[in-house]
Amino acid sequence: MAFRNAQSAPDIPEIGELATLYLRKRAGELRPGGFKSVRYSAGLFSSKYGELPICASDRKAGREFLSLLPELSTVIGKSHSKRGLGMDALIAFSKGRRDKICVRTQKRIWSQVNHFLDWTV
Repeated sequence: MAFRNAQSAPDIPEIGELATLYLRKRAGELRPGGFKSVRYSAGLFSSKYGELPICASDRKAGREFLSLLPELSTVIGKSHSKRGLGMDALIAFSKGRRDKICVRTQKRIWSQVNHFLDWTV
């Protein structure tokens, strides 16, 4: 992941800040079920790359995130104890489990993250 000189450009927002703004905006536009799904997807991405300045987000980060999605267990979406955990903790929990999320869920998460990233530009 290429970190561009973030110290010299303090006015460039981080992905985490933008995710918060995006979710505030989407909360008023979506039904509760749809918002929950978008919040989950954007939250996963933000937990992994939240401190990264948006200008430093690149294809490598996207490929890395996309490669992690098939590692996630189906249990994480249903478990109250897993709520609020970041991507790295969820991947650690999912290691060795056989119940992985389906391709359709992976595509939905990726699509929602792409929508967020398109909004940031």
